[in-house]
Amino acid sequence: MTYLLVDDYAAARRLVRDLLEGPDVVIHEAENGIEAVASFASHRPDWVVMDIDMPEMDGLAATREIRRREPCASVAIVTQHDSDDMRMAAADAGAKHFLTKDRLLDLPDLLHSDLTHP
Repeated sequence: MTYLLVDDYAAARRLVRDLLEGPDVVIHEAENGIEAVASFASHRPDWVVMDIDMPEMDGLAATREIRRREPCASVAIVTQHDSDDMRMAAADAGAKHFLTKDRLLDLPDLLHSDLTHP
């Protein structure tokens, strides 16, 4: 399994990395949406775990661009912002999942269940 973790805070990426690490897992990281788009093109991860609030290009714009380039890309938005408007914006951008950071421990099960139950 290959992941791309996108968050402007290294500590947040480290936390997600710790949750997802395991045998046969490859993890790439990006600090903003511009890096995320480039890294996606280079690494073609199974999942992109994307924050929303980032400098240079936010997570919604990066998700739209990744999905424009690869319509089958799997993106999970992980954010501290929880509102119906934000959930709708994430879905409109092409995210398959939306998870608030207070439920981060649910992320591994969510991503793995999605792959085993399309």
